Amino acid sequence: MTSHPAPQEQAGSRENVALGLGVLAAVLFAVAMAVAGEDDSSYGWLWPLAGVTGGAAAVTAWRSGSPRPHGKALIGLVLGGLVFLAILAWIVVAAFTGDL
Repeated sequence: MTSHPAPQEQAGSRENVALGLGVLAAVLFAVAMAVAGEDDSSYGWLWPLAGVTGGAAAVTAWRSGSPRPHGKALIGLVLGGLVFLAILAWIVVAAFTGDL
């Protein structure tokens, strides 16, 4: 018979995952800014990867807290959410200005 982790252990693990994803999203965003830029280069795949990673960090962080994230999860939420929202805002502005 397998034992299931306690809810606090599971929340702590989610906090660590959220923090790791948030840091990874921020690093991917910085690398995409430096390497890919706005031109169509072979590194253009970094932008969607950073956005998806940021969204995953935000969702994981939000789900780790009850009723709201604390500590490491909050840092992951802020980092991931900022990356996700920055890329989403760029897509919306580019769509309205016809710059896609």
